[in-house]
Amino acid sequence: MCGKNTEHLRETGYFGGCPVCHGDDGYFNVGRGHWFVCDRHRVKWCLGANLFSSWKFETEDEQRRNFEKFRPYREVKPYHPPTLSA
Repeated sequence: MCGKNTEHLRETGYFGGCPVCHGDDGYFNVGRGHWFVCDRHRVKWCLGANLFSSWKFETEDEQRRNFEKFRPYREVKPYHPPTLSA
């Protein structure tokens, strides 16, 4: 699974988080699409497509395995922390 190079942004909730615990366990790619997951709550959410270059370095088989692994996870709307206003 991908996501190591984005850890500093994940800690701030930049990419959204699990609606239950507000965390994430990284992301995986399906084609150019990037899906974040929470293993504890078995949920996933799509961040978007072609935002990270990691998909270019994965084989179709690697992406297929991740897709199958996370297929049973429920798709959710991610949690985003409230913005602070000055």
